Amino acid sequence: MCVAGARWVRSEILEKHQKEKIEVYAIWFHTLPADFRFTWPSSALDDPRVTNFWDAQKVAGDWYAANLTQRTRGAEWDTWILYPPGKPFGDASLAWGHPIITSREKLRSELEKVQGSPGPSHASR
Repeated sequence: MCVAGARWVRSEILEKHQKEKIEVYAIWFHTLPADFRFTWPSSALDDPRVTNFWDAQKVAGDWYAANLTQRTRGAEWDTWILYPPGKPFGDASLAWGHPIITSREKLRSELEKVQGSPGPSHASR
């Protein structure tokens, strides 16, 4: 997950849907030259509904690249994957997109479908 995408998820999804039952699993690993466990920005997603993981071996990114996104080079990263409420990771996802920043409106739209109602309007920002 990239830092800009994580901050967008925090401000536009988690903070604007504080009463919604949303679970976020953020998986971080070394992709860019400055990505290290000791420099990982854990405050980017500092909401209690977020579980952060450091995946040094890129196991999750490799699995999603091979089984969902069909990425041909390297591990999947900077990607959101939406699952139905109560469904485990092995089940089919509802939607996904990457990178997070450029696919953010799709994420917002798909999440609102799952929640059954539109979120805060853009005009109320």
